[in-house]
Amino acid sequence: MKRNSCNIGDKFGHWEVIDNTPIIKSGCTYVTVRCDCGKEGIRSLSDLIHGRTKGCKSCSARSRGTQVKIGKKHKKHQKTRVKTLSKT
Repeated sequence: MKRNSCNIGDKFGHWEVIDNTPIIKSGCTYVTVRCDCGKEGIRSLSDLIHGRTKGCKSCSARSRGTQVKIGKKHKKHQKTRVKTLSKT
């Protein structure tokens, strides 16, 4: 028996399983989930288990916006050009 199973109420990131009846399409198992913001969708069970999907697009964008601050991530890669004056 496969281990790809989940119970109603299981949480994967922002997703919560609301219907664990497996939907099989093209050999992949899908389940019905609800995001913390209330959006519902059908997601691959494998993607949920392995963390490849953690929430709906709007919640993912919101969480990315609060984690990455402009200038912080690439600060060490910024180069400044300094002109030197030569005395002749």
